[in-house]
Amino acid sequence: MSFTGLPDPSEYVTWFTQAQVGVWNWQRFRNERYDELNVKGLSIADPNERGKLYEEMQDLMEESGDFRFLTHGATPVVYRTTKVQAAMRPDGTPLYLECKPVLG
Repeated sequence: MSFTGLPDPSEYVTWFTQAQVGVWNWQRFRNERYDELNVKGLSIADPNERGKLYEEMQDLMEESGDFRFLTHGATPVVYRTTKVQAAMRPDGTPLYLECKPVLG
């Protein structure tokens, strides 16, 4: 199974909570600590703290033996004029830049 999305995993980790068993949690993964961390992650604004929390959630999934994380693809968005300009922030939130035509 593979999927990609924004670098912030909050939308995707919800799929693996106990409440999602039989809905999106097809592996039937169940872990109380994982569910607690899922709720806590929604209330933390600091990206470094959130990152630690989501890493622990990934570790719980991998330690269960149900999952093996090999890679997580990226979907970059760029716009090219004479140089490459960022089209999203590092956290994956799109930047809506004013696109100016290139003359010449």
